[in-house]
Formats: sequence, C-alpha cells, structure tokens
Amino acid sequence: MVRQEKEDLHKQLVEASERLKSQAKELKDAHQQQKLALQDFWELNELIAELCSQKQKVWDKEEEMEVAMHWELSSRTLLPQRNADFMSTSQTSSKQ
Repeated sequence: MVRQEKEDLHKQLVEASERLKSQAKELKDAHQQQKLALQDFWELNELIAELCSQKQKVWDKEEEMEVAMHWELSSRTLLPQRNADFMSTSQTSSKQ
C-alpha cells in the first residue's frame, strides 16, 4: 500500500516535472518571439520616422516652389500693371 502510494507520488512528480519543462520551453520560445517582434517594431518605427522626415522635406520644397511661383507670377502680372499705372499717372501729371 505504501509502496503503491510512493509510486503514484513519484509518477505525479515526474508528470509535473515534464509539464514544468514543457512550459519553461514554451515561455522561452514566447520570450524569443517577443524580442523579435520588438526588434521588428523598432526597425519599422525608424523607417516610418525616416519616411515622415522625407515627406516633410518634400512638402517644404513644394511650399517653397509655390511661393516662388506666386512671386514670379505676381511680378509678371503686377509689375507691368504698376509700370503702366505709373506711366499713365506721370503722363496725366505732366499734362496738367
């Protein structure tokens, strides 16, 4: 009877030990997967940051070009008009 209980307890101990080893391996694998996922996350985060930086540079350049084009168009449109206004004003003033 005692021998049977001892064998049963030993069997339970072996089974518990095997479950513990299996769970320890699963935990180690899960931890490794977590480390890889975190590494991927940081690599993607760096890539996104670089893309955002490049996108901002493109937007800044587009804005710079729009301002330059606006001034170019304004100077082409307004300067001849201002010169014509000046000429007509000076001709009107000289006639009086």
